[in-house]
Amino acid sequence: MTLSLFKERGLFRKIVIYTYAVYPILVLRFYVIFGNLTRIPLIGRLFRKIYALYGEFAHGGKVTPYEKVMELIDRTSEIALGPCDCRKYFHRCSYPLLTDLRIGLSGEAWIKLQARDFKKITQEEAKKVVKDCYKIGLVSTLAHCVYPYTYAVCNCCPHCLLHLFRFKYKVETALQKSDYIIEVDKDKCKDCGECLKRCFYGAIKEVNNKITLDEELCFGCGVCRAVCPTEARRLVLRR
Repeated sequence: MTLSLFKERGLFRKIVIYTYAVYPILVLRFYVIFGNLTRIPLIGRLFRKIYALYGEFAHGGKVTPYEKVMELIDRTSEIALGPCDCRKYFHRCSYPLLTDLRIGLSGEAWIKLQARDFKKITQEEAKKVVKDCYKIGLVSTLAHCVYPYTYAVCNCCPHCLLHLFRFKYKVETALQKSDYIIEVDKDKCKDCGECLKRCFYGAIKEVNNKITLDEELCFGCGVCRAVCPTEARRLVLRR
């Protein structure tokens, strides 16, 4: 799954993005209702299959290390910063609210149509937002709206919508793993357990007083690196 910023201004996509910019919370509420349909006995499997296609081709996300997000920010000039719709809607955590970045065409749309909440910012300001989110353990996710075009950098907590669909409603395409995975230098690792507190995905475990990594569960977000006192953790390409 490769996301892009370019050739994103077709008429259909512009209509979709501008409509979404007018009704962001309404769209989120619809997704929650749709997600609950996947849990209904017998017919839930059908709705899950429908949303699997929707998540892949219409509206979904991919976990992305913050360094790669920085590279994307360098390639776009229209960036808007505003509140995370998921945290506004769910009220389930105490993480900062002003963490949502709309980029490219959606940056333009949100600046025009959500001017009360969103403001235009520079590339350097956007990079600071992403870096600050990384430091406190939020997971950067590139969200697409009409694949393969990125419309947002979401800095997600475990309660955000994409995580909800992946883990509660079992729709894997809603939130895809990054192209990377954590590699641990066992000679440097002191088994302090700081990384264990950061992992949203249960990939890091303590077994017999040793910190272990379950590669199948690792999403490759890399936020565990920020708290490693010995710099024993790094991201490598997923095999």
